[in-house]
Amino acid sequence: MNHMFATLPLYLGFLGTSIALVVLGMILYIWATPHREFELIRQGNRAAAIGFGGTLLGLAYAINAQSSSTWVLTELAAWGLVAVVVQVVVFFVVSRLLGNFKEEIQKDNVAYGMIIAFTAIGTGILNAGALAS
Repeated sequence: MNHMFATLPLYLGFLGTSIALVVLGMILYIWATPHREFELIRQGNRAAAIGFGGTLLGLAYAINAQSSSTWVLTELAAWGLVAVVVQVVVFFVVSRLLGNFKEEIQKDNVAYGMIIAFTAIGTGILNAGALAS
């Protein structure tokens, strides 16, 4: 039974680092959005919630891939940070290309929220493939 928990510290380190990377990514995402994300979500704004949720999924997917492909915590942290930066940069570029991003999200334009969500998930999948190789 004792041998079952021999890798518990490694598990906790990977889990904690992964959570920290996702939280950092979401903080950067919130910082990059021109609107008040949580305020809009609390008001029932579907576009903001969809964009936020998709971004969370994309980040988690990318971090999971890196976590699955290494036994070295510093590699997870370093490459996970790269994944976070890529996700935020892609969001920044796409939100600017859409135009009127802040206004459309505030108006609950679900199409804007969906394109942000799907772009984040797609970027997360691409990030995952690059990180897992």
